[in-house]
Amino acid sequence: MNGSGTIRVAKRDGTFEPFDRDKLASVMRKVMRDGPRAFSESQEIAFAIDIYLQRRGWATVSSAAVLEMVLRTFRRIGMDLPAAMMETHHTWRIRRRRHVKVRYADGRTALWDKGWLGKLICSSWHLGRAVARIIAGEMESGLLDSDVDVIDRDKLIEQVNAMVAAYGLADAVPVEPHSLEI
Repeated sequence: MNGSGTIRVAKRDGTFEPFDRDKLASVMRKVMRDGPRAFSESQEIAFAIDIYLQRRGWATVSSAAVLEMVLRTFRRIGMDLPAAMMETHHTWRIRRRRHVKVRYADGRTALWDKGWLGKLICSSWHLGRAVARIIAGEMESGLLDSDVDVIDRDKLIEQVNAMVAAYGLADAVPVEPHSLEI
């Protein structure tokens, strides 16, 4: 993490994480198509947003507010296409999340929640929150990009076990599908 380290970002799922301008710059680079100036421009915009937040003295800012700052900055400097791409993708993800459900062994279903999976990963595999969020984020991306609307919880856990192993975290103990309810 870089930046002040004191500003917390309130995520959609109710969790908080420290503001990280490198993470923000990485997100911006993706919509800027990694052009020759994308790295430096994304770093500069993220740095400017970090400074703005520090000068405002905000201890907490919502992820939606950070997104809005990025969109406004892109538009102000004539980067309308990346702004539109980022906004469209964000809207699509929100809509898609409302259609993906997790089915439990007893037949109950619950709406997909990346935060739930992150907590499950932390408690089941004893991994840190940052690693758990990365794995949960990758799982979410795969689910949202697929045409799957309902995934069995047991299958989801198997996929997470495989991802934990693929990350080289072989010492982590995988959870049995029915052993933990979160």
